[in-house]
Amino acid sequence: MRTSVHIADLFVGLLVLGCTSSAIAQETRPAPLPAGVVVIPVATSLSELESVAQGVTRRVEAMPGDPVLAATRAATTRFETVHSAEAAAIAASDVERWANSSRTALRLLSRGDYDGARRALLQAQAISERAAEALNRETVRARQVLDTCLFVVRAAIETGDPRGAEAQARSCRRLVPRMQASTYTHTPEVRELVARIDRELEAESAGVLRVDGDRAGCNVRINGVYFGPTPLTTSELPRGDYRVQVECDETRSGRVHPIRLDVEDVELVVHSAFERAVHTRPSLSLAYESPVLASTRAEQDGATIARALGRRVLLVIPGPETWTVIAIEPRGRRPSSLRIASTPSEEGDSRLADALERDRDAGDLDSTNEPEREARERDPLAISLMTIGGATLATSVGLLVLRDHRGDVMLRTSSTSASYLANQDAYTELRPFVLATSVGGGLLASVGSSRFVRRARHPSVFAWIGGSVGLGLFAWATVDVTRAPTCIQRPYCTGHESNLDRATLLGAFATPMLAMPIAAALPSTRDVRVGVRVGTDVATLQLSGHLR
Repeated sequence: MRTSVHIADLFVGLLVLGCTSSAIAQETRPAPLPAGVVVIPVATSLSELESVAQGVTRRVEAMPGDPVLAATRAATTRFETVHSAEAAAIAASDVERWANSSRTALRLLSRGDYDGARRALLQAQAISERAAEALNRETVRARQVLDTCLFVVRAAIETGDPRGAEAQARSCRRLVPRMQASTYTHTPEVRELVARIDRELEAESAGVLRVDGDRAGCNVRINGVYFGPTPLTTSELPRGDYRVQVECDETRSGRVHPIRLDVEDVELVVHSAFERAVHTRPSLSLAYESPVLASTRAEQDGATIARALGRRVLLVIPGPETWTVIAIEPRGRRPSSLRIASTPSEEGDSRLADALERDRDAGDLDSTNEPEREARERDPLAISLMTIGGATLATSVGLLVLRDHRGDVMLRTSSTSASYLANQDAYTELRPFVLATSVGGGLLASVGSSRFVRRARHPSVFAWIGGSVGLGLFAWATVDVTRAPTCIQRPYCTGHESNLDRATLLGAFATPMLAMPIAAALPSTRDVRVGVRVGTDVATLQLSGHLR
């Protein structure tokens, strides 16, 4: 009876595993760009950037067909999300307002006016989070940012909200990394909570962050705090979102690269020449110090933008007599270019309109970007996971056959024989391996099948086929469990265990199939982790995190 309960629990775990593996296979991606043209103005000097961008936009908007503004604005937002954004500038008035709010909050906290203190703290915190990389550049101000954040922790503690206080304390440690709070500014309860959070964060396994570039010795800042020169490797950051800057020029702040640090290592490589050329305010564009530099670097930098966006882009380089329009594909194809008259003309505008129309039609074929479309057609990771998972399940089948054979040998041996105990040990020692390979193979194949379905051109077809086969296998496994012979006054009932082991294996085969329709319908998820522990007669599936 005990074994039957464990196997039933394992079946429930395998079903949940299918849901979870579908969740793991989905990645959080930026919203796809709308169908349309992504036009990148190219200026030969910083002073001309705004006028060039306006002139290109006016002329392109006058072309027949769809307007380009929607796609170009979306491309700017997407580039800042997946690659880098302009460094946040904070006005002196904002700094003064932030400092006043912090002082006011501390005064109200000391008086016990928690509502007023919370309002003041929220105002200061909003400025801190919006411009952390600007405020944290100075050590004294960075400590003030941390202190202001910890005042929110104090308010939560003193109003009886321990969960809110802990969540805020974790946020504070990520907001200002490496910085220690002022010793005499905070209450013992706040200091004790922060110390406990620090110990817990140190115990958590987080990935290693590596930052490098085409130049050594550039300053690396994380959330504005200086961490060292390039190349930099650090493992002291807790899990979370960070903003990384690499500054080779001390006179200007580096572009802000958003990263998410989790259990896997993260590597960021920053090219200083591209950082100087690319701009996202007021819109995505390129600007160079001279026409010669523009002619030598524009195509290379345009290719970097195309890869980041996953979309074909058009570089428009105005000249005194002709405009050069360069079409760049995101997958490294050779750029194509055309030249049109610098002043509006029927022939020139027609040629430009043709280029825009070709790009618009290509965008209408699929609203997602090129790399995502290619990943749908060919996902090496999904195929590898399904192959390894299938091989592991095949190993489990072989082990189950071998275990059944050893069970037959044991039954044919007399219990008084000298070899009986050896045959008994040979039979029982295989069960953990059968369970481990079943669960492990099911997990790997489920993650792979989920990724495969999510990226397939026709996911519904695979969902229907996989779901049908999975339900059939699961029904077969259920029948095996119900028809397992019972053991009465016998130390070992090989027929009973054989049925249950076969049912477990069938459930493991069914899980990747059932994961397919789940993956096709499940919304995106994050932070879901799976743990598996296998004993001699029980397999435990542990899930942590949440679906959303």
